[in-house]
Amino acid sequence: MEQEYKYMVATRCFTFNQAPYIEDAMNGFAMQETTFPVVTLIVDDASTDGEPEVIKQYLANHFQTPYRTEETDDYTLICANHNTKPNCTFVVFLLKYNHYSINKPKLPYLADWLDNAKYHALCEGDDWWLSRYKLQKQYEALEKNSSSDMCACGTICFLEGKEIMKMSPSKVSCLIPAQDAILGGGSFLGTNSLFYRSSILKDNYVFYKYFGLDYFYQIHGALRGGIVYLSDEMSAYRVSSSGSWVKGMRANPLKYFKHREKVITALNILDYETDGKYNSQIQEAKNKIYINQVLSGLEGGVYHNNSNLKQRMKIFLLAFKNLFKSNA
Repeated sequence: MEQEYKYMVATRCFTFNQAPYIEDAMNGFAMQETTFPVVTLIVDDASTDGEPEVIKQYLANHFQTPYRTEETDDYTLICANHNTKPNCTFVVFLLKYNHYSINKPKLPYLADWLDNAKYHALCEGDDWWLSRYKLQKQYEALEKNSSSDMCACGTICFLEGKEIMKMSPSKVSCLIPAQDAILGGGSFLGTNSLFYRSSILKDNYVFYKYFGLDYFYQIHGALRGGIVYLSDEMSAYRVSSSGSWVKGMRANPLKYFKHREKVITALNILDYETDGKYNSQIQEAKNKIYINQVLSGLEGGVYHNNSNLKQRMKIFLLAFKNLFKSNA
């Protein structure tokens, strides 16, 4: 017997110091037209740029008097229903100290809501949704494709307000196999376009739990029956926004090198857990990472302006050693 859920979809939004952008994200959540209840879970990780005030003002302008509030040593919680959208509920956690800096997980705060939703959707605080029918279309797509666990859509990338490219692996709607998800490296689908069955989180795979990266969410979502891809461009991704994870990583090349080493380890775990079924694609994906590491360590590489010669040489030598070892 299928579990009964309070919400059909739970949207997760982690955000930090994204005050100029968070209203775009919240507008995208609130405008959704659905035939089912949706809960939006926003977690502000103790922003210092005024973002908590922006979120609270948005709630005051568009939502009813909170039906639940809670104050702890860790957070302030606000739960409220939209003024005019009966299927729209916001649950906001305003954290009192930065959890990321001390490696304290934020997901446990959301367990009650995530466990009570059949599907999950993702959107960071600096990104947003373009279509009011995004969740409805993705819900209908997975309801029709019971053998698939994930749905994605076309994503438009913006830099300083201007469209610069699209993350659209196909001009037409199709099924993306796991092989393509592995080779995609995480960048051929917009993270905020992902929509997946909550049931896959109960799988016993270790690779995606080892490193909770959107790349491995995509691979995990594709393993059982591929990713249902909708060519409609319903998501927007903001490139190199202030406070973004990518911008932070580019400021520290050695930290980014270690990050990519963890990606390699997770791919090795994936290879083991899938009994070598995707070995050739995994090897190709690893080689791309090693080559990028080598290039990053060279004079004039992507991170040249952010690292000294000693750092570049260390990255180059370690990456070259790994590339040679991987293909031996």
